[in-house]
Amino acid sequence: MAARDARAESSLPSWHEPRQVMGLRVTALVEIVAFLLAALAVDHFFLDRDRLAGITPHPFWIIVLLAAAQYGAKEGLAAALLASAALLVHNLPEQGFSEDLYAWLLRATREPLLWIFAAVIIGEIRDAQRRDRDTLREELREAREHADGIGAAYQQLSQLKDHLEARVAGQVRTVHSIFTASRSIERQDTGQVLAGIQQLVPAVMNPRKFSLYLLNDRVLEAALSDGWTEGDAFATEFDQSTALYQAVISHRRHLVATRPSHGLILGAEGLLAGPLTSTETGEVIGMLKIEEMDFLDLVPSNVQNFRILCEWIGSAYANAQHWEETQATRYFDPVRRLLPAPLFEVARDHAIAMARRFGFGVAVLRLGFDEPEGAGPSLQPAAARAVSRAVEALLGPTEQAFDWRRDGWDVVIILPGVADEAAQSLATRVTAGVEEEFGVAGLRFGLRHRVETLYRPQRAEARAAR
Repeated sequence: MAARDARAESSLPSWHEPRQVMGLRVTALVEIVAFLLAALAVDHFFLDRDRLAGITPHPFWIIVLLAAAQYGAKEGLAAALLASAALLVHNLPEQGFSEDLYAWLLRATREPLLWIFAAVIIGEIRDAQRRDRDTLREELREAREHADGIGAAYQQLSQLKDHLEARVAGQVRTVHSIFTASRSIERQDTGQVLAGIQQLVPAVMNPRKFSLYLLNDRVLEAALSDGWTEGDAFATEFDQSTALYQAVISHRRHLVATRPSHGLILGAEGLLAGPLTSTETGEVIGMLKIEEMDFLDLVPSNVQNFRILCEWIGSAYANAQHWEETQATRYFDPVRRLLPAPLFEVARDHAIAMARRFGFGVAVLRLGFDEPEGAGPSLQPAAARAVSRAVEALLGPTEQAFDWRRDGWDVVIILPGVADEAAQSLATRVTAGVEEEFGVAGLRFGLRHRVETLYRPQRAEARAAR
């Protein structure tokens, strides 16, 4: 409050300063002249018209002392001179017969000289007091400004401390969140790896918007996006002709928008972009791109974290791809207890060929799992094993179940020897058995199914036609 008052006093407009004439305050001159005129008027109308010479001490002492004490030496001297003029102009005392010139001058000017000496002495004392006061005011103003500066610096340091404490606390939380998120991408399924990336990238980089592109026949296709809105115009594909593809995939560069050359390549597509590479094979499988994040988070340490994150994701996804390719060549999955999906087409074609030869129908039962909210990926194998147990209990060795996990379906079962209504009836028994196995295993999965007839015997086809 005091600082504001001091600044307000220093910023007052010029009309608040005392008006001056020839270096003298106008108010002081007005007071002096008014006093002298009043005193002369009283002398003229009520006294002896000798300009108050018969009164001791002379009344003009009043205005001289007041002006010097109130305004300073200049105004006091002006009061003494005006009082002397009021006393002596056309009112000089006569020189005595035996009085020499110097004695007469001394007698005539003694009172004015005393006024001048008194005005100078008292006025200088007043001016010294005013200078001391002004000096103290200036020192006070500077002290207040210094105190304000210290207060502002303290507030800034306090805010910085709070910010650093929040950052440190956030880093502690981030370490735990990174550890938790890292476990989510160390999976054997590419779909689960993509789901884990949605947890890992925010934990490491804290972006508002990011996306992941996978390389498909020399074209980068968006496989994952987070934070995108309808108003965003980010590209979902980048082919070989684009500068971003050339820089990230062909030259394996990590782009940062703060660098002018990188900013030209990124354009409006984001702030960071880097290749997803496998540390084991060195192959590039895609690109990670961050479109929006806090500017304060775009620091060298986070840029380095982004590089590590790209290698981390690339290796995890490449390992998952390698695992899936390995599993596809295996005859039987001991964990899920189902046949691999690539064998389905061979088994389907074989079943259709046998049906045509011996005249029986063939159908396919598709099963889909609806995961309950909060279910982890580890429950998927348990659901697959439940399906395997139900198939073994209800069907014969000719009915084969395959680990599909495509097109929204998790398991497909070939049903030879049935078609149409019979296939629907058998599918109902199988789904009921699967649901019972879910209950025994404590699984809360929802179950969807669909029956497709692959081959219908000719007699049945003829009856259907009639």
